[in-house]
Amino acid sequence: MLERKSSDARRKSALTLRAISLETERAILMDIAQTYLQLAEEQDAQDEIIQPPVTEQPQAVAQQQQQTQPKDKDKKK
Repeated sequence: MLERKSSDARRKSALTLRAISLETERAILMDIAQTYLQLAEEQDAQDEIIQPPVTEQPQAVAQQQQQTQPKDKDKKK
């Protein structure tokens, strides 16, 4: 009976340690996630400050070239 009690106590201790471990891991992951979120928000704020507003660039005007046409005298030859 004493062995069973000590076995139960060890099992409870192991479960308690595992629960604590899970809580610790969860807290660490939450801290990492919050840090990444904060960094992303700071980067977004910096991007808004640094980047000039997007404006339309004037497009180059297409130029047409004229070709000289032969005169009537040149056509008859």
